[in-house]
Amino acid sequence: MPLSALTGTRLRERRQSLGLRQADLAARVGVSASYLNLIEHNRRRIADDLLERLAVALDLPAASLREGPDEAQFDALRAAAAAVPGAAAEVDRIEDLLGRFPGWAATVIELFSRTRALGRAVEVLNDRMAQDPHLSASLHEVLSAVS
Repeated sequence: MPLSALTGTRLRERRQSLGLRQADLAARVGVSASYLNLIEHNRRRIADDLLERLAVALDLPAASLREGPDEAQFDALRAAAAAVPGAAAEVDRIEDLLGRFPGWAATVIELFSRTRALGRAVEVLNDRMAQDPHLSASLHEVLSAVS
């Protein structure tokens, strides 16, 4: 499988999120800290056996380091960017966002998903109120009593 241009970046982000020092991770997988630094800055390619050892040390599936984010994450971020009219989202840098800040990317995707779900719920309730005169009258009474 081809390695993504951001494999090293994903390694670094995961290592930092686990609170590991570069020297500690390098010692675990049997390479020098300077070599690991070059890998993390995407300046050296990673052999498959080293990638496997790094994945085990970081408690990740090796495929997530090789391939990076799946297409569904790209599509979700593109949809989120398109849903905000006038926003100047850098759609061409989505891979960079997913590679460098996977947690923030997941947060954006989740918030966009929740926003869409809430919008659909509001539409359903609005349709229900429009079709049910008793519900509309009851809601009017409740709102009048509250105000």
